[in-house]
Amino acid sequence: MTSYAASLSASTPAAAQQGAAAILDAGLDGIVLKSPVQHEAWNALREWLPKDSVKAIELFLPSPRSLRPGERAPFSAAAENKTERSENLTQARKTLEAVDQLGIPLVLIPMTSLNIS
Repeated sequence: MTSYAASLSASTPAAAQQGAAAILDAGLDGIVLKSPVQHEAWNALREWLPKDSVKAIELFLPSPRSLRPGERAPFSAAAENKTERSENLTQARKTLEAVDQLGIPLVLIPMTSLNIS
């Protein structure tokens, strides 16, 4: 069976709800959450979206509160130094907690460039 989903990025709760409503009203099977999704928009979506409507989420979401609306999170799956790796793992853990809480079946790993010499 073919399933259709549209990706959603949002910087405000209103934009998140409008985008999600448009996707679901179009009759698509679900939503893929992609960066950036600001923390406030994330909270609004969590309360508003029907169960099982989020089919995938990009790793490192929701974006931290410290980021300005529309700004992409600086996290990468291939951080070079120990401090960055620790921060990235902390943020990745938040995504995995969201996956568990909402029952999201897929986690997407953003394109990553490895600096291998």
